[in-house]
Amino acid sequence: VIAPGHRFLGWTSQLRADVNHRDDMYERPVKGLVIGGRTLLDLGLTLSRDAWRVQFWAKNLTDVRYVQTTATGVPLYFPSTPRPVYLFRGDRRRIGFTVNYTVGG
Repeated sequence: VIAPGHRFLGWTSQLRADVNHRDDMYERPVKGLVIGGRTLLDLGLTLSRDAWRVQFWAKNLTDVRYVQTTATGVPLYFPSTPRPVYLFRGDRRRIGFTVNYTVGG
């Protein structure tokens, strides 16, 4: 969702909100580990003026803890033997800003 730009003291602003949802997923199709779904919220505010652009942003604003992906350990000889599953967590909340200046045109 992008809000239309507004002007204030010569700066043009733009507000952006992104929602990303992923439903439950499985580590493998049969008897796999179930990894719960998650919904992430990102927000951003961009201010532009002439050659300057300043972006304030927040990723995973609600600080959801989630599994990004999985990997299995070394394959074993017997299918009935449990194999290790490694879980890789997604990024926690990140907040920051970026400043850009365009030279030339």
